[in-house]
Amino acid sequence: MAKKFKRMTDEYDSITIPDFLVSHFKSTTHTIRIVAATALSLFVIIYVSAQIDITGKTFESFLGLDYYTGIAIASMITGFLCIPFFKFVVPNISTLEPYINKLDVMLPSVLLALFAGWAVSTFYKD
Repeated sequence: MAKKFKRMTDEYDSITIPDFLVSHFKSTTHTIRIVAATALSLFVIIYVSAQIDITGKTFESFLGLDYYTGIAIASMITGFLCIPFFKFVVPNISTLEPYINKLDVMLPSVLLALFAGWAVSTFYKD
Protein backbone atom coordinates (compact mmCIF):
# COMPACT_ATOMS: atom_id res chain seq x y z
CA MET A 1 0.00 0.00 0.00
CA ALA A 2 2.83 2.42 0.81
CA LYS A 3 4.49 1.94 -2.57
CA LYS A 4 1.22 2.62 -4.39
CA PHE A 5 0.54 5.71 -2.27
CA LYS A 6 4.10 6.98 -2.83
CA ARG A 7 3.70 6.55 -6.58
CA MET A 8 0.36 8.38 -6.53
CA THR A 9 1.66 11.26 -4.40
CA ASP A 10 4.60 11.64 -6.77
CA GLU A 11 2.17 11.67 -9.68
CA TYR A 12 0.09 14.44 -8.08
CA ASP A 13 3.18 16.27 -6.75
CA SER A 14 1.78 16.12 -3.22
CA ILE A 15 3.68 16.16 0.05
CA THR A 16 0.88 15.76 2.61
CA ILE A 17 -2.26 13.64 2.63
CA PRO A 18 -4.54 16.71 2.39
CA ASP A 19 -2.49 17.90 -0.63
CA PHE A 20 -2.95 14.49 -2.22
CA LEU A 21 -6.71 14.46 -1.57
CA VAL A 22 -7.12 17.97 -2.98
CA SER A 23 -5.17 17.02 -6.11
CA HIS A 24 -6.79 13.61 -6.51
CA PHE A 25 -10.37 14.87 -6.21
CA LYS A 26 -9.60 18.12 -8.10
CA SER A 27 -11.09 20.16 -5.28
CA THR A 28 -11.53 23.86 -5.94
CA THR A 29 -12.66 24.68 -2.41
CA HIS A 30 -10.66 24.48 0.80
CA THR A 31 -13.09 22.03 2.44
CA ILE A 32 -10.63 19.12 2.53
CA ARG A 33 -7.89 21.29 4.03
CA ILE A 34 -10.29 22.77 6.59
CA VAL A 35 -11.48 19.31 7.67
CA ALA A 36 -7.87 18.07 7.89
CA ALA A 37 -6.75 21.10 9.92
CA THR A 38 -9.76 20.80 12.24
CA ALA A 39 -9.14 17.09 12.83
CA LEU A 40 -5.45 17.70 13.48
CA SER A 41 -6.21 20.55 15.90
CA LEU A 42 -8.76 18.45 17.77
CA PHE A 43 -6.40 15.50 18.20
CA VAL A 44 -3.51 17.75 19.26
CA ILE A 45 -5.71 19.41 21.90
CA ILE A 46 -6.82 16.00 23.21
CA TYR A 47 -3.22 14.74 23.29
CA VAL A 48 -1.85 17.85 25.00
CA SER A 49 -4.71 17.91 27.53
CA ALA A 50 -3.91 14.34 28.53
CA GLN A 51 -0.23 15.24 28.93
CA ILE A 52 -1.11 18.26 31.06
CA ASP A 53 -3.39 16.15 33.24
CA ILE A 54 -0.81 13.46 33.87
CA THR A 55 1.85 16.10 34.55
CA GLY A 56 -0.32 17.58 37.31
CA LYS A 57 -0.91 14.13 38.79
CA THR A 58 2.82 13.34 38.61
CA PHE A 59 3.80 16.52 40.43
CA GLU A 60 1.10 15.79 42.98
CA SER A 61 2.14 12.20 43.67
CA PHE A 62 5.95 12.46 43.44
CA LEU A 63 6.62 15.92 44.82
CA GLY A 64 3.57 16.40 47.03
CA LEU A 65 2.64 19.62 45.28
CA ASP A 66 -0.90 20.70 44.53
CA TYR A 67 -2.27 19.35 41.23
CA TYR A 68 -2.78 22.83 39.73
CA THR A 69 0.60 24.07 40.97
CA GLY A 70 2.26 21.16 39.19
CA ILE A 71 0.41 22.00 36.01
CA ALA A 72 1.43 25.64 36.27
CA ILE A 73 5.11 24.79 36.84
CA ALA A 74 5.20 22.28 33.98
CA SER A 75 3.39 24.70 31.68
CA MET A 76 5.85 27.48 32.47
CA ILE A 77 8.80 25.18 31.79
CA THR A 78 7.20 24.14 28.50
CA GLY A 79 6.50 27.78 27.73
CA PHE A 80 10.15 28.65 28.22
CA LEU A 81 10.98 26.01 25.64
CA CYS A 82 8.58 27.74 23.24
CA ILE A 83 10.48 31.03 23.39
CA PRO A 84 13.20 30.03 20.89
CA PHE A 85 10.47 28.89 18.51
CA PHE A 86 8.66 32.21 18.75
CA LYS A 87 11.91 34.14 18.45
CA PHE A 88 12.72 32.30 15.21
CA VAL A 89 9.32 31.83 13.54
CA VAL A 90 7.33 34.92 14.49
CA PRO A 91 9.84 37.46 13.13
CA ASN A 92 9.75 35.62 9.81
CA ILE A 93 6.02 36.00 9.40
CA SER A 94 5.65 39.20 7.44
CA THR A 95 1.96 39.65 8.17
CA LEU A 96 2.66 39.99 11.89
CA GLU A 97 5.63 42.31 11.45
CA PRO A 98 3.94 45.44 12.90
CA TYR A 99 3.10 43.51 16.08
CA ILE A 100 6.45 41.73 16.59
CA ASN A 101 8.06 44.54 18.59
CA LYS A 102 5.10 44.55 20.98
CA LEU A 103 5.45 40.88 21.94
CA ASP A 104 7.18 40.28 25.25
CA VAL A 105 9.57 37.39 25.71
CA MET A 106 7.36 36.01 28.47
CA LEU A 107 4.15 36.09 26.43
CA PRO A 108 4.31 32.47 25.16
CA SER A 109 5.00 31.13 28.66
CA VAL A 110 2.24 33.12 30.31
CA LEU A 111 -0.33 32.27 27.64
CA LEU A 112 0.54 28.58 27.74
CA ALA A 113 0.29 28.49 31.53
CA LEU A 114 -3.07 30.26 31.48
CA PHE A 115 -4.42 28.01 28.73
CA ALA A 116 -3.19 24.87 30.47
CA GLY A 117 -4.83 25.82 33.73
CA TRP A 118 -8.07 26.70 32.00
CA ALA A 119 -8.10 23.54 29.86
CA VAL A 120 -7.43 21.20 32.74
CA SER A 121 -9.92 22.84 35.06
CA THR A 122 -12.56 22.82 32.32
CA PHE A 123 -12.13 19.37 30.79
CA TYR A 124 -10.71 17.22 33.58
CA LYS A 125 -12.95 17.54 36.59
CA ASP A 126 -12.91 14.64 39.03
